[in-house]
Amino acid sequence: MNYQLSLRITHPSIDPLEITRTLSLDHSVCHKQGEERRTPKGNPLPGQNKNSFWLHEVVVDDHEDISSAIEHTNHKLKDHQEFLTNLVKEGGNIQYFIGWFVEANSGDILDWELLRHCAELNIDLYFDIYAK
Repeated sequence: MNYQLSLRITHPSIDPLEITRTLSLDHSVCHKQGEERRTPKGNPLPGQNKNSFWLHEVVVDDHEDISSAIEHTNHKLKDHQEFLTNLVKEGGNIQYFIGWFVEANSGDILDWELLRHCAELNIDLYFDIYAK
């Protein structure tokens, strides 16, 4: 596997645990707006979180391509389309964060149907490409 996929949600004020409960997906990172800022290891930082943040790391099969992993996750989220739409209407942002690790030319096709499904769920695609 040459990529990692996560679902990230930011919102002005939602309790991230509400996202976990509603989507029935575990979070690997979350923090609530107004709480003290902390490093990933839990050490305090100055200030408070300006927004709520929630991140779910998508577990993918070693041989599954990016488009298939996104489509499988979209399928899990389909029943929560109204919740996701409301998050965005309230000023939130939803995105698939795709960390793509490449040694040479690499690629995948994100066809129009996949992109349409992402759009219906209000999910942006964020690619971060890393050369090995």
